[in-house]
Amino acid sequence: MLALVQRVKRAEVSSNGKKSSIGEGLVVYIGINKGDTKRQAEVLASKIIHARLFDWEDKSFEKSVKEMNFGVLLISQFTLYADTKRGRRPDFGRAMKATEAKPLYCYFCEKMRSEISETKSGDFQSHMDVEYINDGPVSVIFEEN
Repeated sequence: MLALVQRVKRAEVSSNGKKSSIGEGLVVYIGINKGDTKRQAEVLASKIIHARLFDWEDKSFEKSVKEMNFGVLLISQFTLYADTKRGRRPDFGRAMKATEAKPLYCYFCEKMRSEISETKSGDFQSHMDVEYINDGPVSVIFEEN
């Protein structure tokens, strides 16, 4: 399981006529690999929730999204598992099939919501427009094997 986490000043996702937004916090793109499990989702969620990615007073990377009481916007992103080693078209064969990945993505979202009250998400397997202001910029990749 792989997550690209970006610190933001604000973020919004639009899909299927619905919009979800957060103020300051994190945009989390989630990629699910073949063979990923609920245990990996739990560990990855915990890592992101408690990662010190926000500045506090004069210290950089001192507080977590939970400690700051900021929001999280979750976006399903199978393209994180693109293999670009050969040819010009990315191969997405490592990504879990959508029918298997959706319950695991929903489980990950539940784990995030259980600790971060302002957790929003886009629609799984939908075309989404994501708009945000990256703060820093700070972008960190989290992986749980």
